[in-house]
This record gives sequence, C-alpha cells and structure tokens, in this order.
Amino acid sequence: MKTLYLECSMGAAGDMITAALFELIDDKENFLKQMNSIGFDFDDVKVYADSIVKCGVIGTHIRVVIYGIEEISEDATIKNLSNKHTACSHHHNNNLTSLDAVETIITKLNIPQKIKNNATSIYHLIAEAEAYVHGKPVDQIHFHELGGLDAIVDIVGVCMLIETLNPKYIIVSPINVGGGFVNCAHGILPVPTPATTFMLKNIPVYSNNVQSELCTPTGAAILKHFATRFETMPVMRIQKIGYGMGSKDFEVANYIRAFLGETNNDNVNEPNERIVQLQCNLDDMTGEAIGFAVNILLQSGALDVFTTPIQMKKNRPAVLLTCICNKDKSDFFTRLILRHTTTFGVRKTICDRYALDRKTSIHETPYGSIRIKTGEGYSIKKSKPEYNDVAKTAYLNDVTFAEVLNKLRNEEMNIKEKYESLKQYLLGLNNLIVAFSGGVDSTFLLKVVHDVLNDKIIAVTAKSCSFPQRELNETIAFCKKENIRHIICHSEELSIKGFSHNPVNRCYLCKTELFTKIWNIARQNGIEHIVEASNIDDNIDYRPGLLAISEQNIKSPLRYAKLTKNEIRKLSKHLGLSTWNKQSFACLASRFPYGEEITSQRLAMIDCAEQILLNIGLKQVRVRYHHGNIARIETDELGFATLMKYNYIREEIYKQFKIIGFVYVAIDIQGYRTGSMNETLNITR
Repeated sequence: MKTLYLECSMGAAGDMITAALFELIDDKENFLKQMNSIGFDFDDVKVYADSIVKCGVIGTHIRVVIYGIEEISEDATIKNLSNKHTACSHHHNNNLTSLDAVETIITKLNIPQKIKNNATSIYHLIAEAEAYVHGKPVDQIHFHELGGLDAIVDIVGVCMLIETLNPKYIIVSPINVGGGFVNCAHGILPVPTPATTFMLKNIPVYSNNVQSELCTPTGAAILKHFATRFETMPVMRIQKIGYGMGSKDFEVANYIRAFLGETNNDNVNEPNERIVQLQCNLDDMTGEAIGFAVNILLQSGALDVFTTPIQMKKNRPAVLLTCICNKDKSDFFTRLILRHTTTFGVRKTICDRYALDRKTSIHETPYGSIRIKTGEGYSIKKSKPEYNDVAKTAYLNDVTFAEVLNKLRNEEMNIKEKYESLKQYLLGLNNLIVAFSGGVDSTFLLKVVHDVLNDKIIAVTAKSCSFPQRELNETIAFCKKENIRHIICHSEELSIKGFSHNPVNRCYLCKTELFTKIWNIARQNGIEHIVEASNIDDNIDYRPGLLAISEQNIKSPLRYAKLTKNEIRKLSKHLGLSTWNKQSFACLASRFPYGEEITSQRLAMIDCAEQILLNIGLKQVRVRYHHGNIARIETDELGFATLMKYNYIREEIYKQFKIIGFVYVAIDIQGYRTGSMNETLNITR
C-alpha cells in the first residue's frame, strides 16, 4: 500500500515538511503557482523553493517571503538568557492572533474544502495546546508567531501536498526535539516549548547534543494530525525520496527525509502492523479487582484486553492478564497494569500483526442507524455490524437481536437484486439518451448505463440560468473522464409562457420544454429511448415534473428498479463514484415561493449567495428568496451549528449578501429540507 515515511532525526518544522513533500511531487511548478495564487489577504506573499546543499546533500528549502522579508526562528544562548530582547522584534506585522482570525483566512482561500478542514484541524491542535499551557479557554488564545501568515502558508502547503500524494499510511519516526532555549513572544523558553511538549504526548521523542529547537509547534501539530502511527522505518519498496532542508546549519545535516513507496499490498503476504503484547500472572487478586483493571485498560484505549485461567507453581490457580496496544503506547499501559494490579513485573512482547484495512460506514434501517465495520486486504474483504448498535437497536424497537441481523442481511440482498434488475432493464433498451444533471442519481444512472451499453448512449445536459455553472462543469468533467459522448442543449425556461410567474406546475412546464428538445436530439442521432433519474422516493413529494415525464414517454429506470435515494448512494459508493456523498441539488427556480416572480437577475442572486455559503465551508445549503429582499438560509445541522457559533461568519455572510442585493438574511431553524416551498401547498400525489 502507498506509504509515506517521514524521518525526523533533525526534528520537524512546517517549512521542512513542506519542502520534503514538495520533492516527492511531479508538477512542482504548478504547486508553487497554486501556493502563490490561492487568495491570501496580503498582497505581497511569495513562496519560493530553493535548491540548497547541507553536508554535501542537495535538497529543497521553502521560503515564505512577506513584504520582502523571510521569517526566521531565533534560538537563545546562555549569554543572552537575561537579555530582555525577544524574538518579537523580528516578527512581521502580520500576526493574526486568534483562532477565529486564522480560520477566517483559511476559509477564504481558493482551495478544496478538505484541505481547509485539515489546516483548521491542525490549528485547533495548536490552540488546545496553548490553552492547556496558559490555562485559558481556546477562544482566548493568541497565537503570536503561529498566527503569522508564514505559518499558515506552511500548514496549508503541507495539507495540499498530502492531498496530492494521497498516501494510504503516513508513518513518522521518533522525533528529535533538540535542546537548549528558544526566544518567543512569551520570553525565553526551554526546548521543547511547553505547547510543543503537550502536543507530543504519547509520541516517541528524544534529544541529542543539538542545542536548538528542532521540533516546532507547527511541525508537531502537522505530524500529530496526519501520522497514522509513530515508529521506525517499516519494510517498504522506496519509489521517491525527498529532502526538506531547515534554515539552520549544524555539524549534522539539518533536514527531514521523506520516503514514498509501497509497504504491503493485497499480493504480498506480509505483516502490516507492529503491536505490543503486555502480560502478567495474577494469583492474589479477586475477580472484581481484575475486572476493574481490565475495564481501566480498555477505557484507556488498549486494542484488546483479556484474561486466561492458568496454573502456577504449587498448583495455585491464577489468571494471565494480556493487554494488546500500539507500540508507542506500551510504556503508558505498562504503568497502568503496575498501578491497578498486584503484579511486580510486566512482560513485553513485540508482535508483527496481519491487519485488514478497516473502515466504518453507517447503514440506515427501518430500526435506525447501524455502523458496519469493513475489513479489506490480502485479497480478503469482510464486514459485520457493530454489536453495540445492533443490541441497542433491538432493545429500542423491542425486537430480537437476530431480527435486526436478518433485516440487515435482507436489505443488502434486496439492494443487489434491485441493482441486477436495473441492469437487465437497461440491456433491453439497446440505445438511449440519459438526461444528465451531474447529481447523485443521474451520475449513478449514467455510470450504470455506460457500463451496460458502452458507446450506444449519449448524455444530454441542459444549460440554463437556473443551473449553476459549477454543476455544468462537473457534468462536463465526468463525461470526459468516462469517455461518454456529451451534448449540452440550451433550455430557455424563462421564455416558456407562464414559467416566470412561478405557478405550482412550474416543473411540469420546464420538463415539457426540456424533453421536447432532447427528443429532437434523439431523432437526429437515431436514438430510440430517453431515460431520466428520478427515484422511488420522488413519488412521496409533490413532483409535477413526473407528469411531463409520463406524457413525453421518458423512461425512469431507477423508479422501475424501486431504488431509494439511500440505496443509490450506497451503490454509487460501491462503484467508486465521488458523487455518492454529494449534497442534494435542485434547480435554482425551486428557491422561490410559488407566485414569486422568477427573473434571470434573481436566479443569479441565489446562485451567488449559495456559492458564498459553499466557499465558507457549509456543505448542504439552500438560499430561499422571499419578498424581493429576504434571503432565508437552510443548512444542515453542522452548518447551523457553525453559523450559530461564529459571529464573524454571520457578519461576513450578511456583508456579502448585502452586496448581492439582499436587505435581510434569515437562518431557518428547521434546517435544510427538500421541497420546503411545497409546505404551503395543500396538494397530495
């Protein structure tokens, strides 16, 4: 499996990690171009990659230059320990101080949301460490040096590079923290600094003769966030090596070394983990006391704890206590065993373990949500439901444990049967056009159609003012990737008689016009059938477009196979479609109350408003248009919590919405829901 190994024999700093990873990527020029154009608020921020030599080894040094000045760290010597001058004097005037301020900068960057989330999480680790050290709440923490833009550049750069390399595992060596003292905003502190020390808890570290800060808070937070585990170099087939050079010079070469390669894969029967087995014999403890010790170990994070009846000398019955843990936590669990049992000694055995790669997914059932554990590797794949979830579900629904398990098995079989039914149905259509919007349902349908009929299909997407450009771009990219013939037709909804007045049958008018155009394309290309992607759940809500689909003789394969939205997401994930967890989307015209006039300008306002919310980091959003000047925001539970927690985000949303043309901005406490405009209708299907 693709593995990244970081050798930290000279510590870890943000710029060094960035430089080491930079050497591993292929398109270095494009990375620098991205870093210099992702939208920092400061006009004069430049990132450079310089080739330098240390102790005869050539590598890369990353420089972040702000207003022509490069940030450097400053060690303290014994001679200047009493000097009142601190490193504050050489810091640029770009400190962002608070966690909220840092998050604001990261949120505005022109980078994928996953990278923003990783960068923000790293800063949360630093904030928690600072809060612990200073005895203050996280929201009162000031970052000082770490709030500077250069630190954000380092962290964002690492997150971007990790996303590009996309390793399965990230393994980090024991970290050399250095020694001596360092100047910082709080004065002169011993190395490692208190915040760094806090973040390095339960991580193997050491110090040698180098009297300098080798592991910085930024470096510690990055490694703690990304590392799969901390241990010596595993057996691996090295493909690339990167050298990330530090700014200081020592007798020892000052760099981080990054190795990218393969450890084990499904074709190699090698152990892929190293664990520790701790054991002791107990012949003078009660069952209650042993049970208490077992619970302590499990609650503290042991991989497994169990007891075995044994016979000791003089025929005394006893118990063998076994605790299995990660190698880097063996000392911690040894102390727990010595504290909570009567033993005078603990035996330690280092074991290689064959471990399947484990993932957890959520399975929705009529009884409730149940977690499913899946293990994969060594050409084996298996899954099982989480016992606690099955037991809780059975108890709450007053059914037996076996009934819940049977329901799970039957539902899995039911999905497979529906999937086979869908493929058989499509095989009978010979050739067809897929009405393709790029959503979860239509992407799944197009993928299955293409798998079944190959080049006998055409995807048609309607371009209109009610369909955002971002969605259109996704349809183009998908068809290009899958090598599917793609036609974009122009839909003129606003020119349809009565459409702009937004009647309750608006969707019927739109679908009628659209499928008339698609039928013209079908006849021009000798296509016999048109299919669209409504699913069985669409029968529940008010969907006037379904009447147009019926009148136009458009086929609905997903409804034929009785596939639900949740089942389509599961099958999409199984097929490897990135849209499996894509948020639901409906045309922008659905954002207006029935009877409210729809114009191209108002559609553009909605499109822009929703893009603002997506850029901020909200996942599922709708902006509903009311009375010409009110924007009602619907978002999911996490988005709602974010808006309620962060005042600066609400202020930024209001400021930008006002520029668009809204006077009032409201947050709907009921949250996101499909078809909320239908709530005013007294219509049933």
